[in-house]
Amino acid sequence: MYASFLSLAACANDQVSKIDKLEIVGNDSVVVQPMAFDSLATGLTFIHKENYSKTKAEVKQIRNALKKEYLNMSSSENASLLDSAGSVFTQVLLNEIIPYWYGTVWDFNGYTEVPNKGTIACGYFVSTTLRDMDLQLNRYKLAQQTSLNEVNTFAFKPKSVLHFSGSITEELLKLDEGVYIVGLDNHVGYIYRKDKQAYFIHSDYIRGKVVIELATESSAFESHHYYIISLSDNHQLLEKWLLGERIKVVLD
Repeated sequence: MYASFLSLAACANDQVSKIDKLEIVGNDSVVVQPMAFDSLATGLTFIHKENYSKTKAEVKQIRNALKKEYLNMSSSENASLLDSAGSVFTQVLLNEIIPYWYGTVWDFNGYTEVPNKGTIACGYFVSTTLRDMDLQLNRYKLAQQTSLNEVNTFAFKPKSVLHFSGSITEELLKLDEGVYIVGLDNHVGYIYRKDKQAYFIHSDYIRGKVVIELATESSAFESHHYYIISLSDNHQLLEKWLLGERIKVVLD
């Protein structure tokens, strides 16, 4: 079942090849871009399905299918499955869950659970989309932490958090391809690394909505400090996801 989700980006390319300054119309939410992003080049879907509740239920089914396979494998085989689970997690988060949220209005106090209804702050955008990936976590506690604590919540392995200061353009391109959480001085979002680009997906307090943009061209990405944790190859996180284990939020 879950293997079919790896082809979601390819299927989406039949619907739209580029997104260029398209507005939000009814339930057909498309991110307003300062430039065109090509679905083939990015491997991303920008148009969501019709029903968010149904999509979340499908995510749960995928996780349960992977869990069943994981539990039936030997310990020597588990690492390989977790690699596959990382690919599935990445594709489903980026191409199934997040597309619903593009265009949702930002507000410092926003905490809506329904995409494009109400408002969403940057921390709640991250915590809610991860919760809707069927990760067992308290989205309120996570969103209310500092960006460093949000990142540390997913750092189950010592020294797994990358810390940079100043310009990190070159460092971004050294990251393995996949999706990351990035904590800035006063902001948090996702980094998506693909080919020679790093994309920043976040609830943008400058443009006032959830957007995707090139990290190097985002005013909101400017910071003195950057704390980055991988989701795509974070085996400890992926195992907790598969097994439905509770994730303890790191508090001050």
